[in-house]
Amino acid sequence: MAISSEQIEQEILLRSKKEFSRKAPPKDFKDLPEIPAERYVNESFNDLEKDALWNKCWLYAAHTDQIKNPGDFLLWKDAGVPIIIVRAQDNQIRAFYNTCRHRGSSVVREDSGNTKRFVCQYHSWAYDLIGNLEFVPDSRDWQNLDKSCKNLIPVRCELWGNLIFLNQDTEAMPLLDNLGVVNKIMEQFQLDKIRYIGKRSWDVSSNWKVCQDAFMEVYHLNTVHPESVAQLLDHRGAVMALLPNGHSIMTTPNRAQLSADGLSVTEEQENTTADAYAEVKDSAPLEIETVSELARSNNLSFNFFPNIVTPLNPTGFPFLQFWPVTLNTCRMDVHWFSPDWGKGELPNKDYWEERMDLFDVILSEDTLNIPWIQQSLESPGFKSVPLNYQERRIYYTHQELDKVIGDALIPKECKVQPVLDNFIEGWS
Repeated sequence: MAISSEQIEQEILLRSKKEFSRKAPPKDFKDLPEIPAERYVNESFNDLEKDALWNKCWLYAAHTDQIKNPGDFLLWKDAGVPIIIVRAQDNQIRAFYNTCRHRGSSVVREDSGNTKRFVCQYHSWAYDLIGNLEFVPDSRDWQNLDKSCKNLIPVRCELWGNLIFLNQDTEAMPLLDNLGVVNKIMEQFQLDKIRYIGKRSWDVSSNWKVCQDAFMEVYHLNTVHPESVAQLLDHRGAVMALLPNGHSIMTTPNRAQLSADGLSVTEEQENTTADAYAEVKDSAPLEIETVSELARSNNLSFNFFPNIVTPLNPTGFPFLQFWPVTLNTCRMDVHWFSPDWGKGELPNKDYWEERMDLFDVILSEDTLNIPWIQQSLESPGFKSVPLNYQERRIYYTHQELDKVIGDALIPKECKVQPVLDNFIEGWS
């Protein structure tokens, strides 16, 4: 169903009001099957994920601010394969496998830099910035070497505004087609102007899915964040929408806005949130003026399948990105983005340091339980994960992961059933 972003937002706001009054899940929503604990501890399933997700899905890799000038490059290794991202002399951004076509040595060894050409440090085969093989030493020793057949092998590289995404699958649908209605809703955040602040990383002793699951629901707000996030957001009005291709959205009302609307908020909560929001408003350096009512009166959080969760805000926002390291360890990268500040260096650096530090406190609350969960999942005493109506985004992500892998390949003890297809929004 073709629908405008404004209509989508009004629909979500209407659903949020209904959430406060419901006494049970919707009548057409049945209890979800339990997720097998085996999915978080099974080596074979982990190998299937590697092939299906990290080799065949669109993955956020970098921001254009990180390669501003022709010749700037990054060496990206998050998906387990070294890939060069470069801005060429024609100002286009491209990506290539970091593999010389001669004997397989790398053509880049630094994490970043600026260069006029890529030169293999083994035999000095040299490539230009669009991947063409330009020079081969001792070419007399080759009788029929066709250099045009030995260019660097490209990797799918597409932009979402200023955000660079990679996909190793040459047959994958274009990035914006994959995002679909997500792109329509996100237009208000002016991703073609958003600027890069920096990254902080967390090492977590759990399977990557355990860690990401923790950021896919607000059922835990009152128990994990009683003195922080729970003072700002009311989980009772949260709305979850499942979107095509594994993406989803969750909106959670701000208590300050609820108070303004005359809904049930305690005096203590009203004072706490009013002070917090006043402090943010006074100290925030910039704001994206086009951000709509929904994202101003709610915490608007997307899951970009497979491994990004982002709580959005008109003053800037983070991408939380989850990467497997081993079967039972992972890394959470937190990429920070700001509204466009114009020319020059980032203004108000102290504000951003304080804001990121405060967010780290919340993340420390979130990650405290995660290693303990992993230990339980590895125990014979834990067989499966029951999920309620508020937690359905978790189930949906697992369901879509299985679709990407392919049902025939998944070990029986790891499968989840595709029971949420009828709840995927028909927005387009």
